[in-house]
Amino acid sequence: MESQTVPSVGRFLSGGRGRTLDGGLAVKQYPILVIWSYEDEEYVSVVPDLRGCSASGATVAVAAKEANTAKRLWLEVARDEGYPLPAPPARLSLCAAAAP
Repeated sequence: MESQTVPSVGRFLSGGRGRTLDGGLAVKQYPILVIWSYEDEEYVSVVPDLRGCSASGATVAVAAKEANTAKRLWLEVARDEGYPLPAPPARLSLCAAAAP
């Protein structure tokens, strides 16, 4: 899994082997942002392109693994319910502000 570190903010994870859903979209095409949550005292992972898709874990690896599961399930439910699947981003980019 490739990662791109963003100082004081988090890490975007992408790559790896992805499962292709109907319509040719691969689960891996949606990047995951993993950040440390001081409030929750664990890593929180979000999939910015999939509204409400998030997970958490004690380590970056666990949070990312849980986010991959959430991402796969989010896409499967959307497909099964006939909702349009959002197009994955053409490229990975992140604008980050310094943490307090």
